[in-house]
Amino acid sequence: DPTSGYNVFTEVAHKKRGKCCGSGCRHCPYNHVNLKDKTMIQQPAFLYEGTDNANGGAFISSLSSIPPNSHIKVLFFSGGKDSYLTIRKLVQQKLQSNGTDNFHLILLTTYDFETKVIAHQDVNIDTVCRQARHLEIPLLGIPLHRSSGEEYLSRIE
Repeated sequence: DPTSGYNVFTEVAHKKRGKCCGSGCRHCPYNHVNLKDKTMIQQPAFLYEGTDNANGGAFISSLSSIPPNSHIKVLFFSGGKDSYLTIRKLVQQKLQSNGTDNFHLILLTTYDFETKVIAHQDVNIDTVCRQARHLEIPLLGIPLHRSSGEEYLSRIE
């Protein structure tokens, strides 16, 4: 790895192994399924994948139950009041559409990799993971590395 100097597995090597090792590897093609603390990931990954037991609207679905080519809305979620009010508005919109606005919802959050804190809210990523589990909405986490020099927008893309 040119950044750290460590020897790392490539995505090809991981696929050859056939499973996630649970170490939070940067190139893990298995969405870090065996990693106990998902906040230790180096690259964007789902910190919570939802549940198949969700009894809300059709957009509150686990990742595995969202059909291909579905309409998906991604909400930048900070764990604050405005994020919650936006989810509430989306639920109302869904209920009022009588099934004509069929979409699924995924939450997206960025956080500082070293401190595990979400900027501007001063909320720990563990709190937002608990919120996503409570709401039963999949959460995509994007760790930001302050010293990497990587632009914010390019990290999200």
